[in-house]
Amino acid sequence: MGMHRTLNCFQTEWYELVQRGVFTAKDVGLVPAVYTHNQQLETENTYLRKDLEKYKLAANKAKEAFLKMQQECDFHRMHHRRVAQEKDRLICDMKRLKAHYESYEPVLIQLTEKCDTLLRQKMLISLERDRAVGQVKSLQARLQMLESVCGIHIPGTEDALLDS
Repeated sequence: MGMHRTLNCFQTEWYELVQRGVFTAKDVGLVPAVYTHNQQLETENTYLRKDLEKYKLAANKAKEAFLKMQQECDFHRMHHRRVAQEKDRLICDMKRLKAHYESYEPVLIQLTEKCDTLLRQKMLISLERDRAVGQVKSLQARLQMLESVCGIHIPGTEDALLDS
């Protein structure tokens, strides 16, 4: 209401009267309960406002922490999905490679058998060649012996002897 000058004037007069002894504590009486109640309510109101500010700060901190946790949760969820996709892709690749290499197994068996067969044939041919060379040498030795014993000269035998 803006009656500060009036209040100041009243308080000045009141304290002057109390100082002079015109009023005593008995004369003053009690302050009405409404004023006391209003003052208590104002005090409570200020405490509640302070508490409200504290709770607002706490709520903002909790909100920030919640948002941070939510972002971390989203990050880890995306990372998990990415890892799961990579795992599925690797499993698919492994199945494809396994099927691919299983198709090689019959071919490898066939090639191994073919290699073994060729090695056996090579050994047999080598044995036959060694036997044939041995027979040729023995025949040449007999021929030389016959030539020397009988004194018969067979043309073309010198070339064959020199080749071996």
